[in-house]
Amino acid sequence: MPQDERFSISVIEMSNTQNYGKCHPKKKDYDLLTLVIIRLGDQIFRKMEVEEKEKAGEYADKNGMLEFLNAIMYPHKDNFLETVKKYIDFSENKELWREVDYMNGLGMRIGEECWEAGAAEKEKSIAFRMFAKNNPLENVSDTMGISLDRTMELHHEYECKVHEESKYGEK
Repeated sequence: MPQDERFSISVIEMSNTQNYGKCHPKKKDYDLLTLVIIRLGDQIFRKMEVEEKEKAGEYADKNGMLEFLNAIMYPHKDNFLETVKKYIDFSENKELWREVDYMNGLGMRIGEECWEAGAAEKEKSIAFRMFAKNNPLENVSDTMGISLDRTMELHHEYECKVHEESKYGEK
């Protein structure tokens, strides 16, 4: 994104520019779409940068909308709640607090699942390489620090894969 377009907002609407015959449609009948393009730029909202641009007359974010939108789009930042609290009153809204806790927990769980899936794939990849070199199951188990039962599960999966590959001539 060009540097000068960061932290900008464009509003695009339809307009009737040409009519033939006796036709005078009302805007409410054809303008059913408004497109709003919000360009936040990078993940970091720099209030100082906004203040400098405001002084130069380039744009204004007097109500903090861009700061709020940036916090919503990048909720993993440490200052997420303190930024959002500037614009939303959480004090009396228990349901909103539950929602915040749920979203934080959901995001964390998704991250954990991705990490676990990656770790499982890495474990399988290492074990398969060791099996391909004909390492005994006990050595694989000891080297990888996993149980012998888990090693046997991985070995069975490896043998199935090798069998399938040989069946179809794959390498």
